[in-house]
Amino acid sequence: MKQKITIDDVAKHCHVSKSSVSRYLNHGYVSAKNKEIIKKAIEELGFERDFFASKIKAKHTRLIGIAVNDLRVQGHAKILEGMQRKLKELDYQGIILLSNGKRAEECLKELTAMGVDAVIFLDCKQPEQLSEFVLRNQCKVLFAKYPCSYAPFLDVDEKWAGMLIGNHLKQKQIRSILYLQQDKTIGKKRLDGIAEAYGEVPYDVTVYSIKDPQDAYDKLKSLISKSYQIILCENEALALSAIKLCHELQIHVPQNVSVACFGGDELSAYSYPALTTIFYQYEVFGANLIEEAAAINEGRQPEWETIEYKLMDRDSVCAYNNDDFNSESS
Repeated sequence: MKQKITIDDVAKHCHVSKSSVSRYLNHGYVSAKNKEIIKKAIEELGFERDFFASKIKAKHTRLIGIAVNDLRVQGHAKILEGMQRKLKELDYQGIILLSNGKRAEECLKELTAMGVDAVIFLDCKQPEQLSEFVLRNQCKVLFAKYPCSYAPFLDVDEKWAGMLIGNHLKQKQIRSILYLQQDKTIGKKRLDGIAEAYGEVPYDVTVYSIKDPQDAYDKLKSLISKSYQIILCENEALALSAIKLCHELQIHVPQNVSVACFGGDELSAYSYPALTTIFYQYEVFGANLIEEAAAINEGRQPEWETIEYKLMDRDSVCAYNNDDFNSESS
């Protein structure tokens, strides 16, 4: 087995000090003459740097830890795509840690031990539980989607998304809404936006908390017979479950009941009927998370990109004719 070439070997080969080689590797000051000598020696000897060891020794490793509990959550794949783009742009590296049920504090300890400059929590629903550890150890952390009193957090504008769908439903004269949610925090923001969109115009909303698409399918069997004009779902998976049940029960969408959702996954355009949805730029949100973490690490102001939200008006929602609705809204 070939013996590993070390910094000492490089230094001896080109007759310079070990510290000169170390400075060269860490982009510190080295004379132009020694730079060429060290570069040539590294190429001739086949020296390969120990990535993690070098990062841990550096003052700033340019490593960002990303703690995520469930990659199946709506938007996470797109968020990670945006993160990867921004990491490359800023010359950082990302380390993704799947928590798999571990407590947030354990994840933070693991990532800190790897020498990361900052940690982003994608789906930590209770940031306050980490406050003592973070403040005691002066960790640089950033939370996505869930507010925090002691550290920065970034959120998508769920209330604005709720207003977008609310205005659309109001124009369609829909007054009876069944909202299926998996996350109560996100649901409240969206429902607040819907309420603001309707304003003084009367409407009814019934909220059911759902565990997963199978749970939605099972619960809708008893709910669907009631006089809801639309089933509004937290994500595409729940909406597709609702459409599947409607097909099986020969309840026509949207003639008998409309279905809409949040998220804007490409698959929503290929359901039957195609789903009306609110499209989120999750990639931009992911890029903004990395930008914020890098700004915290570098002590500068972040330069965020603007996130757009779009209503994708498709075939799964129809207009209603409510005379009393017209009189109230005029």
